[in-house]
Amino acid sequence: MSNVGYIVLPELIAASSQLPSNKKRSSAVHSLIHAFGLSKCVKVLCPLRVSYKDLAVYHTCEYLDTVLLTPSSTSCVLDSDCPPFPLLPAYVELVAGAALTAAQALISNTAQITICWDGGRHHAQKGEAAGFCYIADCVLALMALKRTPPCTPGGPKPRIMYIDLDLHFSNAVSQAFASSRVPQILIISHLYYHSKVTNHCPPTDS
Repeated sequence: MSNVGYIVLPELIAASSQLPSNKKRSSAVHSLIHAFGLSKCVKVLCPLRVSYKDLAVYHTCEYLDTVLLTPSSTSCVLDSDCPPFPLLPAYVELVAGAALTAAQALISNTAQITICWDGGRHHAQKGEAAGFCYIADCVLALMALKRTPPCTPGGPKPRIMYIDLDLHFSNAVSQAFASSRVPQILIISHLYYHSKVTNHCPPTDS
């Protein structure tokens, strides 16, 4: 059996394919994976929808009430980059569920590598959607990994390296762990740089 976990579910693909910034991209990606036979080389893991309580581990109740209960709202917690769409509640619950499924598979040693093509939403804030990101799935997964028990009783807490490869700086993930009392997460954000584009970079050398 493969040691690579592939997180996928028809409902997840359907919801992700409605994402306003990337309509139908999810279905195209997963269709290509299936067409090339790659899905036969991995361990398919089905994510479950997370609960309100699972999401509230990081997100504010005000934000969750907006995206889960009144997704058609034009509340200030949804900016111009993140308009509401019909499958928003399912999208939030399933993308978060996929990230937590991936983290749990690593923790339980069900897989040594996990892939979640529909995740990686690194701009979503604690109480606000931003940059095409509605759910802080990266943060939720990292928080789950931080809670992993030490390998030996009384041993050191787990340490995690988060590497972000994107056009933009992973601002929301960096901000989420900037004030941690016990540093457990090393964040490396490798972003695209062009001399004529300045708004993609952080204000410091973070």
